[in-house]
Amino acid sequence: MTFMLYYDGMEPNVVQGAFRPRRWWQTWRFALAVLVVVLIIVGGVVYAHVEHDRNVKKQNEAAQKSLFAELSQSTLAQNGDNTTISLATQLIAGQNAKKYTLSSTDLGQVYLDRATSYTNLGKLQQALNDYRTAVKVDSALQIGALQGELTVQSRLGNKSALLPILKQLVTLLQHSEMPLASDQELQYQDDITAIQNGQEVSF
Repeated sequence: MTFMLYYDGMEPNVVQGAFRPRRWWQTWRFALAVLVVVLIIVGGVVYAHVEHDRNVKKQNEAAQKSLFAELSQSTLAQNGDNTTISLATQLIAGQNAKKYTLSSTDLGQVYLDRATSYTNLGKLQQALNDYRTAVKVDSALQIGALQGELTVQSRLGNKSALLPILKQLVTLLQHSEMPLASDQELQYQDDITAIQNGQEVSF
């Protein structure tokens, strides 16, 4: 509130000026309205983001399922090695990029399938790498991976690597419930004896 004092030659008069203060509740309501609008916008953005992630996840799951089904078919098909390698590589790349979510069992099998196809195509070093990776991913695949590695080392002419692999296989097969495990064990025992006697063996 302001006061103005002026003099006109007579008695001084006081003139009162009008002043209207801001009411506190008007400021509070405005701030609340702004807050509500902001929360609505943020909520909309978060919802859209969640929906987007959900849709992407569904698409990735569908793609993973389709690739895995195609991989299973290609491993059984004649001359399907190049297709198997392509499909397996896509699945492995998707897993590494966290696009797909393969279990350790499935991922290990993917490496084993690709290793077998590499072996069939004579890409022996790549096959060897995949056999070893398959075991690291899923130790339950050790017998199959070692059998594959045995073939690769034999083709590479690495005779010194054959005995250690055969001995591992004999030990594993002795405790295995796989069909014909005992027959395979006996065959590998014969192979060990043949190598120790300087005889040629191939796998």
